[in-house]
Amino acid sequence: MKRRSVFHAVGTGKRVLAAAFALAGVTGAFAVWFVPNVYSRPGIPDYDQRRRDLPDHGNAYCVPTSCVDMLKYMSENGLPGMDGSFGNSYDDVTNFIFNLSVQMGTTTAHGTHSGPAFDVMFNWTNSRTNKLLVHTLYGASWDWGKGTIRNRIAEGAICRIGYGRYYNYGGSWHRDGGHSMALVGYNFSGSQDFFRVRDPAKADGDLDKQGDFVTEDYDTRNLTFTTTTWGRRTHAMCTLFTGDNGANNQRHVYDGMHCILPVFAGWLNTEVYTSGGPGPKPVPGKFKASPPPFTSTSPWNFGDPTPVTQSFTPFDTVVDWCYDIGMLGVFYITPAGKIYYANLTTGDHFFIQTIPGARKLVVAGTTLDLFVLASTNAGDTLVRLERDQMTLEEGKVMNIAVLRKTVALPGRASALDVDPFAGGVAVLSKDMDKVWSFGEDLLPKTTTPVSPPPSGSGEPIFRIDPAFGEIVYTRRGSSQFFAILRGGPSRGPRTSPSFAQGIESIELCGNGVVMVQDGGRLYTYDHAGQEVQTQLSGLAVNGPTKLIRSHVAADTSQMVGPEWRDVSPED
Repeated sequence: MKRRSVFHAVGTGKRVLAAAFALAGVTGAFAVWFVPNVYSRPGIPDYDQRRRDLPDHGNAYCVPTSCVDMLKYMSENGLPGMDGSFGNSYDDVTNFIFNLSVQMGTTTAHGTHSGPAFDVMFNWTNSRTNKLLVHTLYGASWDWGKGTIRNRIAEGAICRIGYGRYYNYGGSWHRDGGHSMALVGYNFSGSQDFFRVRDPAKADGDLDKQGDFVTEDYDTRNLTFTTTTWGRRTHAMCTLFTGDNGANNQRHVYDGMHCILPVFAGWLNTEVYTSGGPGPKPVPGKFKASPPPFTSTSPWNFGDPTPVTQSFTPFDTVVDWCYDIGMLGVFYITPAGKIYYANLTTGDHFFIQTIPGARKLVVAGTTLDLFVLASTNAGDTLVRLERDQMTLEEGKVMNIAVLRKTVALPGRASALDVDPFAGGVAVLSKDMDKVWSFGEDLLPKTTTPVSPPPSGSGEPIFRIDPAFGEIVYTRRGSSQFFAILRGGPSRGPRTSPSFAQGIESIELCGNGVVMVQDGGRLYTYDHAGQEVQTQLSGLAVNGPTKLIRSHVAADTSQMVGPEWRDVSPED
């Protein structure tokens, strides 16, 4: 079923994100966040991809066109300059689309590859603003469906959605072509669920004139099907014509999504005291009444500078936690090795499983699985828990242990982080003299020496920069941190902020910006060590802080074939 309506913007055109996070009530020990059943983001353009001055009249230019939709909206809602030097005339927009298409490698025969399109948008946005943004790419090889799509919109992300045309040959579904559109919102209020899109192929037929801006409502439902390339996968169906897509051996399935979200910072609230310098300083390991509440905030949002803040109370004291980079949620470990998940958008709270000795965790890999560092008397191990998104999509207990794999580490470990260059995770040795890197399959990749060791005796802090490949490390309480380029020499120490009460956390933002927490506040620096202004600069926090991070597909060898290309639009 398809609905079509001419769009007329109402009001200011700026979204009121607070409505998506309005506190509806409290169940048990955590807050429940209300996700509205109907939501539309006004103001996203609907530029035509079919233009006389584009190669083949733009028939294969859906990706750069829907990216222009996103960038034009962003430029008018708090990020001026996102449209580059291109104006608003018909020819200006044509040139903008063509400019992006050249950078993305778009061709008339094969359309646009999702990997280069993601990289171009990542670099384009990060080079044109001091606002920190999170980019996530969902691919055809992952399990995700309509619940994921809806949640990303409700979080406040600007999204481009792609679907593939799948044909059934001998019981398996083969992708032959696809299409890309800008997401506007959703309508889940009735018996049928709809996603609202700006479809660049739905024009007035005039190659020399822009058509009306139109919102298309496409009904959707989750389905599990077997693909010729990736095996059994769960995605959401995109119905574009009357009747069941599968009736004539064809299905249109959402199998690619690029989300751009303002950065979120999160921390566990600690007891505080005042000790020189500006304001309160967190005391590592000293918490308020058990368990301490968790806080997550985004200090700036598209078109609305009002901060968005969520909080929940964990079920027990937290040993370690991490953002779910595939969703706005949090995984955490308790002292008993129990692992929980809290979705900050919906308020859902799940028990995952118990891993004895679990003490560190991250979300990593192509499929955004959960990786856990565990310690026992026998030694340290890495555990991979594979995500099963279907159970979460259907509102059942989240099962993230469909596949569990464990590998023994070559020595004792102190810290864990995502390693996009290995395709999996990296571990800092206990002696802080080397980094072990592993692929998503937990096969060892490389060992990188690190030196010199930082001063002090605090807990090691260790991060890998996804943009530069640097290994950054220090200790809590230190006044310096070190950055080593993988395979190269140390760049020397970096001095912490001028008050130098002691570094509490470091995060790498993926665009050359380093966030340092010192003296109860956040500071942001470039890789030359110069302070830069972002929405996090000066933010007061009440505990060691982490950021939700961009996810650039780690294993580029999987980003090949027809599943990663959008070829031609619908007639």
